[in-house]
Amino acid sequence: MTMTECATTTGSTTAAAGTALKSLAATTTARARGFASSAGKALNRAIYVSCYSVSYGVTFPTVLLLNVIPGGVSFATGVADGARAARDYVASLQHRSETAAAPPQETPPLASADSTANGATA
Repeated sequence: MTMTECATTTGSTTAAAGTALKSLAATTTARARGFASSAGKALNRAIYVSCYSVSYGVTFPTVLLLNVIPGGVSFATGVADGARAARDYVASLQHRSETAAAPPQETPPLASADSTANGATA
């Protein structure tokens, strides 16, 4: 084998290996994205089912007891009013933090004592 043939064979082998590696990388990346997507969907589903089960498991017995216990309507009204008060309190805290984060507004300069003494108005 001559030097030229050896270089040509080495070059084509290197090109073939590069093509194979690119193909492998693309396939691996696609599979990894598919796995991540599937894992994310499974995690979202597990969180949803868990929260749904817990909320149903708490809400159903509570509503059942409120309908069985005399005066349960008063209790339910109290719980609803407490929840509303908590939402209002959180909203006021959020409004307060947004107001504190906002840059202060510039106020117009006040007239100086000299200008008011001379009868000038702003």
